[in-house]
Amino acid sequence: MQPEQQNDATKQTAAVAPVQSEITANPVKVINLVTGKLLFASGIVGVAAVVAACIYTYSNGYTLNSFIEYFTDPEAEVPVVIERPLSFSYDFDPSTDFNIADSDVVTEPKEPGYSLRHDPVDYSNLYSTLLSQRGVVWKYSPYPLGDIGYIQATEGNDWWQFQPLDYFQIGTFDGAPIIYVEVPCDGMCGANDYIVFVGTPEEGVRYITKHSSYPYEENYYKFQFPSYITIDTQTEFSALKLEPIVLDTVTLVNDSSHLFGKPGISSFFANSAYNQAERDGWSEVVFVRETAQGPLFRMNRTTSEYETVDMSYAIRLPGGLMAPYEYPLDFLGDDRVPKITWLDGSQNVTPYRMDGLTSCGGGGPEVYQGEFAPEDLIAAGITAGGETVYNVVNPSHPLIARVFGLTDGMVYEYNSETGEQRTYRISTNEFIANRGVLIYKDPLGLNNVLVNGTYGPQAECAKPVVYLYPEATTTVSVAVDALVTKSDPVYSSGWNVIATPEGALQHQGSWYTSLFWDGYGNGTYPTINEGFVVPTNEALEHMAEHLSYMGFTEREIADFTDFWEPHLPRTAYTEFRWLQTADMERLAKLTIQPRPDTLLRAFVEFTGRTSPVVLAPQKLQRIERRGFVATEWGGLLKK
Repeated sequence: MQPEQQNDATKQTAAVAPVQSEITANPVKVINLVTGKLLFASGIVGVAAVVAACIYTYSNGYTLNSFIEYFTDPEAEVPVVIERPLSFSYDFDPSTDFNIADSDVVTEPKEPGYSLRHDPVDYSNLYSTLLSQRGVVWKYSPYPLGDIGYIQATEGNDWWQFQPLDYFQIGTFDGAPIIYVEVPCDGMCGANDYIVFVGTPEEGVRYITKHSSYPYEENYYKFQFPSYITIDTQTEFSALKLEPIVLDTVTLVNDSSHLFGKPGISSFFANSAYNQAERDGWSEVVFVRETAQGPLFRMNRTTSEYETVDMSYAIRLPGGLMAPYEYPLDFLGDDRVPKITWLDGSQNVTPYRMDGLTSCGGGGPEVYQGEFAPEDLIAAGITAGGETVYNVVNPSHPLIARVFGLTDGMVYEYNSETGEQRTYRISTNEFIANRGVLIYKDPLGLNNVLVNGTYGPQAECAKPVVYLYPEATTTVSVAVDALVTKSDPVYSSGWNVIATPEGALQHQGSWYTSLFWDGYGNGTYPTINEGFVVPTNEALEHMAEHLSYMGFTEREIADFTDFWEPHLPRTAYTEFRWLQTADMERLAKLTIQPRPDTLLRAFVEFTGRTSPVVLAPQKLQRIERRGFVATEWGGLLKK
């Protein structure tokens, strides 16, 4: 059975007195309303028993209904409770948002290095369908504990000696604190790992493997765990299981693309793009519905002036955590070649992109929100699932104007086997005849936009080049998680080279100074609001200074400026920002064996401006080069 759930602690104190008065006046009515099962005569004994139950119930964070149901059915689960402050405003101080009793605090915060952004929205009434579990009380927002030492660095892992970790209490389980900690990237890694602990050093701490992405067995950072920590492979919290969600006629699944194949939690909701206080003018956050794990939201981000948005989904989990969700299209494979049978019976072999045209990596699917006239579309083919896809055939339609206009018909072709490339121009009608823009109407009624990867614009990760500096001459393998469209030397499933400490690379008898690739990252292209705006004639100088600060050598910087000088905007000002190492690992992860001691990646994204705009300056990360060093620079080139 599912007992009524109490998810807002603001109701607890205020609700006790009215319920007691109602019980005294008409106990039969109240109990019948609450359980529909109990019949008893009014009287002092009955009133006293119910009032005592009410007081006990509210003092322990449960509803009267849940107490009586538990009392009459000992096998029933006690509902999850969301702890909330007794008062809440839409403009609150995060330091008072947690309402933590002294007994809840594991230890005093020590060397806090992580802050939660302000989120003005009250989500507390959106957890009424949260899965119940006996003994679990979730906090409405995470409470920062500082570095409480559950993870300790070991000798030889000196990077961690200077990186205090930030632990957060997100709830309690049988009175013991549930604690979440992120393990930041150190060199070769993807998204941050995370660990969920339960307990205190005095009572013992359990490492909850079912809700931790960091693999205790591998322990690739060589952490040392104190003796009071034990491994718990059995405990599982219902509200963190991240089950598929049926939404109308489709099923959303926990999105692992943000976490490089590791479905799970993606940091804190307040620190995501779903934080409505932090969103910019081109994004919209929409509440979809409540789920068993928390409220589900959809984010629509405007991709152009032509009525298109890209969409993504996320759940605000209890404790203020976040889990990304997606609606996977079965006919679209990892190689970006949709499984479509054209009406002439042939199979599609052309890659298409569905993530908008503004980046070189994945975002949410691009959706056209306008209306189509009958003359705009004709049926083009059938997906592997039996759905029809349509070709946009009206030369005057805004989608054709937008996509074709970005290239003016220029086509870039590259033979990945031979390394040969050619350039030519096509007309609008040829673009349409080659199925330049397709529309797939999904079961939700959304018009998904598919843009031809051969004849459409190619906003690629342009000329990323990889440098390798092992401590001794050795064989090194390199692979990038991306759809590679150009490379030198030729990239098949990766490169295998002999690398020297000076950075010389031998591949199949030829020598190179770096490994070059163009293409589309398979990961998520980040949204970065900070950056820099400078006169265009000073842009390269500023970029070179930034690269030097981040840790690049003079030779690497010279290669960067030589390549990008002819590609700078011709406007008076240039706006630019950097994707740094962690961002690039999420977008297009590099896998290098043997594993480098130092990984340094930088990727510039720039836009021309006719006049200066005010931006918050971006904080750059400086990385010390040590041991086996691998570096890479690149940028966003729109053709």
